Amino acid sequence: MHERLDVALGFAKRLDEFSSMKREALRVIQYRGVSRVETIKEQDGNKGYASGFEGLIGYINGLLPRNEVIAENGIFDSTCTVPSQVMRYEAALWKPNGYVRELDPLLGDTVSFAFGMNNEGQVVGVSGLCSNVSLPPTAPRGPHAVLWEGDGRVIDLGSLPGGVMNNVAGSINNRGEVAGTSAPSDGSVHSFVWTRKSGMKDIGSLPDAVVTVTPCCGSINDSGEAVGFSVDGTTGNLRAFVWRNGEITDLNSLIPADSPLYLLMANIVNSRGEIVGLGLTSTG
Repeated sequence: MHERLDVALGFAKRLDEFSSMKREALRVIQYRGVSRVETIKEQDGNKGYASGFEGLIGYINGLLPRNEVIAENGIFDSTCTVPSQVMRYEAALWKPNGYVRELDPLLGDTVSFAFGMNNEGQVVGVSGLCSNVSLPPTAPRGPHAVLWEGDGRVIDLGSLPGGVMNNVAGSINNRGEVAGTSAPSDGSVHSFVWTRKSGMKDIGSLPDAVVTVTPCCGSINDSGEAVGFSVDGTTGNLRAFVWRNGEITDLNSLIPADSPLYLLMANIVNSRGEIVGLGLTSTG
């Protein structure tokens, strides 16, 4: 019986044909504002979760304001690095009241995209030209790592030595400290932490690493600790790391020696120093 119910929840064309499943159907409710006081629109689903997924996403997308999307600005540009990208674009900040603020690129640049933001409304990302910026999710890159202040002003965070063509700001904590990556011309990738006091600082790398990445979008906490992963130049193996008190440490050296896990990536660190990432066991 349980197997039949599971199949119904996943693939049923009409859940009302299963009397015990009616209350399990998906429901989408659109409220006015940020409270749940006034309902604008309500929709009950009648298909299984899998068979109804595409329709559900389409329905939700139809409710979203059209200007909520990080926007193309209507200017065609034949130099864009992505063949399917034919227009210039800008990052945008959406607020719960429906207001959207455009996050302009640096003066002289034509495009921008955003990665992380903090509770103060500060946003970090990339600014550049359509010809030298690559959008997420694959290999995001650009010449300028930037920070947008709460009022929309944009700040160039600079670059590490030799990293003039690939600087990405990925995360920002509530103190306005930024973590990101910078890639010099030798093909390596370095991670940085930027502060108003010290500017951009290389956090170093683990032994034999040729790539050190602090990923988007929660890789630095309010204590200034940063996390990420490195790639060994000889074996290609990944290693998760944490950077604290000015030192970078392999997370695998901080777990019990008999742990069945090998930690590959550290993605997010919270204010208590707890880290979320990816690991493997000996069996994969």
